[in-house]
Amino acid sequence: MRANLASTVLARNRALQDTYGFGEYAGQVTISDNDPRPPYLQLADALRKSIESGERAPGSRLPSIRDLARDYGISAQTVQNALRELRTEGLVVSQQGRAFFVRDPSKEGGPEPALSARVSILEATVKDLANRLAKLEQHPQDQ
Repeated sequence: MRANLASTVLARNRALQDTYGFGEYAGQVTISDNDPRPPYLQLADALRKSIESGERAPGSRLPSIRDLARDYGISAQTVQNALRELRTEGLVVSQQGRAFFVRDPSKEGGPEPALSARVSILEATVKDLANRLAKLEQHPQDQ
């Protein structure tokens, strides 16, 4: 029974490799409890390596969140966190309700700014608006 299950898993992993062209994906990389990094970073690193090595061509579709969660033995939320990391780095793009794809650098749009950079931009905008409002309140125009 156990050998039968192992051969079924191996066959499924080979099918996934053929479908997704993702060498490390098909069960060859596992999430380790002994690794000090959180599981989402371990997965993000494995996916990043396959993208940067060229195993995943620009524009190619990544496996579904459900498939990655099942095959790595982690939760869907953990997979989403890993994909969010890659999206922030500009390595993948997502299409609502469809899938994640390896970003094509020849197409418009670069990596998302880091959260701290976005917060800094928002803080500067709020400060500018506050200054403009203060000036308006100092010099009310007659209407």
